[in-house]
Amino acid sequence: MLISSVLFALIGLGFALSSHQLEKEWKQFQLAHDRFYKNPAELRFRKRVFNKNLENIKKHNEEYKAGLQSYMKAVNKFTDLTYEEVQKKLLKYKGNVASEARRDSNVDLDILQVDDNELPDSVDFREKGYVTPVKNQGECGSFWAFSAVGAIEGQLYAVTKKLVSLSEQELVDCSDTNCGCFIGDMEDAFEDLKRLGGIATEESYPYKAKEDNCTLKKDMVVAKVTGYKVLPKDESELKKAVALKGPISVAIEVTHNFLTYKKGIFYDRLCSGDEENINHAVLVVGYGEDNSTGKDYWIVKNSWGTEWGDNGYIKMRRNRRNNCNIASFASYPLVKPKRKLF
Repeated sequence: MLISSVLFALIGLGFALSSHQLEKEWKQFQLAHDRFYKNPAELRFRKRVFNKNLENIKKHNEEYKAGLQSYMKAVNKFTDLTYEEVQKKLLKYKGNVASEARRDSNVDLDILQVDDNELPDSVDFREKGYVTPVKNQGECGSFWAFSAVGAIEGQLYAVTKKLVSLSEQELVDCSDTNCGCFIGDMEDAFEDLKRLGGIATEESYPYKAKEDNCTLKKDMVVAKVTGYKVLPKDESELKKAVALKGPISVAIEVTHNFLTYKKGIFYDRLCSGDEENINHAVLVVGYGEDNSTGKDYWIVKNSWGTEWGDNGYIKMRRNRRNNCNIASFASYPLVKPKRKLF
């Protein structure tokens, strides 16, 4: 009855914002995000989209305060965009037929022989030095490169105990089996880096958020990718890999709810569970359990800058029927340093 009463009280909340409140938030948004629209028609359209998204955020956050949602939303750079616009520009995961064959045939399939009770209850590789600061892919759909590079950075640290920011731009420019800012896949990225002879530092091959000619030179390479391992489609296997191997590249399904995540443990009822709807890639850098709610979560590094989410991170629900397919396409590279890093 209590939940029903709360739900009833929340009905219509999405329409409760006054025109004054909407106008104030709209002006603040434009200032914060340097928005300038090309003509009055676009301005009106963007304002309508913003108002709709804002009311969704406000309604959701009231439900969060009432204990009906496990995470909070916030206005950010996506709030004047439709989901379809973001999807068209940024959310295009390619998928990998070869890696699916590897999973099916057990070739390069990493099944770790360890019991769950032997694993730590929580892991955070940010605290262990494996994770570079959050990066920003900008308006280029290069999430696949950021996920792949994050995993390589972690594996390189595991071998050398040196944390080095590596080049996503090299993959955007030089990964022939991927398509730069348009579409891509981490496992194809690992394969291409084998062919290319390795990966350069971000300093020597900086990110430009657009595809360009490949300018990699042999003397720029600091680490070689000798292969990669794919994981079974199982959250318990992903937990083992994170605990024992380090940060893991994963592909996920992103709905409009993900775009405005701010904090809390993200569980999305809109995620279909259909692998055909996977459209983004991120880096799992740890896992844990929330002390107050008992909910299990993954610690996930995104590539949308520190303004998005919880300083660029999101806690995604763990052990809830593989929500948003987080364990369906997980892999990590095998890495060797090519030369002394410092």
